[in-house]
Amino acid sequence: MGHSAQRVEISGGVEEQESFDCPQQVVAVLLDEVMNLRRALEHSRDIGAAIGILMATRKVTRDGAFDLLRVVSQNSNVKLRLLALEVVEQGCIPEQDASGRKSSMP
Repeated sequence: MGHSAQRVEISGGVEEQESFDCPQQVVAVLLDEVMNLRRALEHSRDIGAAIGILMATRKVTRDGAFDLLRVVSQNSNVKLRLLALEVVEQGCIPEQDASGRKSSMP
């Protein structure tokens, strides 16, 4: 008796659907998705913690703190998640002086 192939379909959203002919493909895609979700959750936590720090130190709203992160991220060409991590580690926003050296501002 031979094994019959079973086609598996995974829907990741309304526009996204993938078909796989073997279980190994399904496992690989699902493991990749799990890792991506874990990274996103970790980044989200760092961003949330940075927002809380800025709310407390700068006395701004949640939206104001996020806008501050966003603007500094764009102006310094640093990914927002990396900037948030620096804020969490240092307790303030690292700023650059005219010479390009980083200094920390509350």
